[in-house]
Amino acid sequence: MQRFGTKGKTSFDNLSRSGRKTTKSFRNLYDAGNDFVNISSQIAMGAGMVGAAFLKSANEATNLQNKYITIKNLLKTGGESTSQSKRETAAMQKENNRFALQYGVSPTAMARGGEELVRRGYNGSQELASHKYFLQAARASGDPYNAVVNYGAPTLEQFGYKTKAGNSRKKMAAYTKKVLNEMAYGSDLTAQTSKVWETR
Repeated sequence: MQRFGTKGKTSFDNLSRSGRKTTKSFRNLYDAGNDFVNISSQIAMGAGMVGAAFLKSANEATNLQNKYITIKNLLKTGGESTSQSKRETAAMQKENNRFALQYGVSPTAMARGGEELVRRGYNGSQELASHKYFLQAARASGDPYNAVVNYGAPTLEQFGYKTKAGNSRKKMAAYTKKVLNEMAYGSDLTAQTSKVWETR
């Protein structure tokens, strides 16, 4: 009876140990499952964010390409030949990509500014000649590029510089630089005068 009792106790202890091991194994498996679910959730969330970024980039690229197609069509309907409008649009695209790195303005914003100029009656040569100076004025003033286009272009037109420049890129560049520099100087002078009056 004693031996049987001892054997029974040993068997029971072994069974308890085995049960504890099984429980521990199940707990480890459960924890591993939870970790896997958490990792899967994080991967899914990361993939979602990456997917959204790719979608945004794709939309921006499509929007930019549509802008250049619009510019090309506007140049053509404005009287330029198919080959000329295509060539000038390609030149705008190339310059905008280069200027994006130099001035920190997105190609989409520059294409929007270019479209605005062409809609205002600027031909391809005039747009190509002037947009560098709009960018420089935007950097100097701190104003957004398209805001500079929106107030600079009408001033050029008002003083007849767009007409005087004609197809000469050299003249258009010089007139744009002159007008925007004078506007910046006038704005600077006004700001300084305001400060003097404020101190009085």
